[in-house]
Amino acid sequence: MDLAIIKNNNGTLKWIAGSGDATILQYEDSRYVYLIKPDDPEVKQVNVFDVPVKSVTYYHQQTESYTREIKYWIAYTEKEPAPSVVEYIKN
Repeated sequence: MDLAIIKNNNGTLKWIAGSGDATILQYEDSRYVYLIKPDDPEVKQVNVFDVPVKSVTYYHQQTESYTREIKYWIAYTEKEPAPSVVEYIKN
């Protein structure tokens, strides 16, 4: 799985590292926000710093007959981010 880290630097978003399944945002003098959307459908849980994070499911109706399910995980932390703190759990 890949990871992206983006930081707010004096009002400008600065790319820190990575790409792909997860994005970490940090606003000036605030907590880090992890938005994690793995491509692997076998992922059943995501942990950040060994703590399970909230799963969100969004249903986007693209046409009258087709609704797309979008599942992602979101976490907030005061700790400095690193790709190694995100754990993907499969059944």
